[in-house]
Formats: sequence, structure tokens, C-alpha cells
Amino acid sequence: MSLADLRPGVDAVIEALELAENDAHRLMLLGFIPGTAVGCSGRSPLGGPAIYRIDGSEIALRLETARHIAIRPASPPGPDGGARKRRAIMPLTADSRTADRAAREGRGLPGPPFS
Repeated sequence: MSLADLRPGVDAVIEALELAENDAHRLMLLGFIPGTAVGCSGRSPLGGPAIYRIDGSEIALRLETARHIAIRPASPPGPDGGARKRRAIMPLTADSRTADRAAREGRGLPGPPFS
């Protein structure tokens, strides 16, 4: 099943990106990462782009591109009734570690990034 087959209001999980490396990399930067939950928000009339919800954003993709993204049905709800969702983990940067340390010590965030 491909992302192009997903109907509005239905959720799924991305399995694989079957695209050229550059195209796949660009989509991964937008959040289309295998294991991530995705939903269809709507479709343009006459076979135009579809709008997909992914990681809190809505992104329009041409159906030709969506046909190359393999999906599987979303997992059933977890024990607490909420849907399961796998999120990509972003590495901490020096700036985020500094902000975390400042917050733990009761200090404000460091000064503005640009002077």
C-alpha cells in the first residue's frame, strides 16, 4: 500500500521511501521517516496534490511522489486509548544543553544568539 492510497481521515505508518536518494533525503527532512505516523487531511480535486499530517505539520505532496512511499495501517490504540506514535529523536546540540542546564539551575536562557 502506498501513501497515495491513504484516504482523508485515515492514519498509517510509513514503512519505506522508494525514491532516489536525494528525493528520499528531502522528504526525511520534512518528517517522512520510516516508523512515523502519517494521516491524510485532504485531497485536491481532479487528482492534484494531497495534504498529509506528519509530526504536527501539514505537507502537500504530488500523488506521483506519494506513490513511492510505502505505508502500513496504523497500530491500534495503546492501553491508555491514545494512538501510538514513533517520533524521530533529534540529537542535543550545545545550545540546547546550555538551555537545559540553565533551566535546572533556575537561571534564564542565555542571551540572544546574535548580538
